[in-house]
Amino acid sequence: MNREEAGKRAAIMQAYADGKEIQFKYFKDSHWMSLQTFGTEFDFATYDYRVKPKPREYWLNIYPGNVTVIHNTFDSAAESRSPDGTTIHVREVLKDDNATSGA
Repeated sequence: MNREEAGKRAAIMQAYADGKEIQFKYFKDSHWMSLQTFGTEFDFATYDYRVKPKPREYWLNIYPGNVTVIHNTFDSAAESRSPDGTTIHVREVLKDDNATSGA
């Protein structure tokens, strides 16, 4: 193990200690699973680990003529919206690696 790998491992374990959800997968697999579901033993020789990603979230103010303004918070969108605009809340849908895909 080199210093970079040690830093990554320490960051994962610190995130776990801080209460963040940790996911793991076999090195050659593409399906992430929750560490909380399968126990809390870390095996860095067999598995990859990551902090579960959070979906991106933002608000769009849409005006006549499809003019769109993006905001990082609802308050910002509400404050700047004019009476002829509409605010839409957008949240990224992350792929559920454990779900079977449907058509």
